[in-house]
This record gives sequence, structure tokens and C-alpha cells, in this order.
Amino acid sequence: MSKSSRTSYEQRFWEMNDSKSWLDQKLGQKTKYLCYPVGRCNNQTAIAAQKSGYARATTTQPGSANAGEGIYGLKRVRIVPNISDSGFVQLISTGCWKHAVALFGVDRIFLL
Repeated sequence: MSKSSRTSYEQRFWEMNDSKSWLDQKLGQKTKYLCYPVGRCNNQTAIAAQKSGYARATTTQPGSANAGEGIYGLKRVRIVPNISDSGFVQLISTGCWKHAVALFGVDRIFLL
């Protein structure tokens, strides 16, 4: 099947599956998490991410992640370069770290 004859879903699946395989091979790892390009996602995109082997995926929608909303459409808290210590403390003090613990098994956050 030529690339141009793929449906929108097939194209998304092909791109996610191909990029995951490339990352796994080039970096010697098992890539688990995906952030959708430009944060855009719909049900078909989420299904393609799951079938490509990703365990979770994030959008660029701001907010705390909530597994009840679906693990392939998680909101996220953006941490920008050069964030101040007080800005980071503000992010985690609002409870965002609790979601990281629940979703990704993170058990510690270190402030350097």
C-alpha cells in the first residue's frame, strides 16, 4: 500500500509505530510514552498510539493528568526551560506530583 493511499487513521498508526520502532532501535530502549505532535489527539489517534505499543500519551492541554479521562489523552503541566525554584514548587504544591505518582510510579521529586 502506498503512503498516499493510507487513511488518516492508518497514516497516524504508521507514523507512531515507525517512530517508536526507530526510537527503540536507535536508543536501545523500550519507548513507553508519547506526547502527540502539537498535542492534538482524537479517539482514532489514541487507538493508534495504543496499538503502536505506547503505554501512555499526553496532549498539550494544560492541567493535571487524570487516568479516569483516559491514559492516551492525558493533560500535562508544562515545565518550561529556566523555571524558577519557586515556580516549580508552585507546580508540585498544587498536587500535580500526586498524579505523577499514580500514573507513572514516580516515588520521589528532587529539587536541586
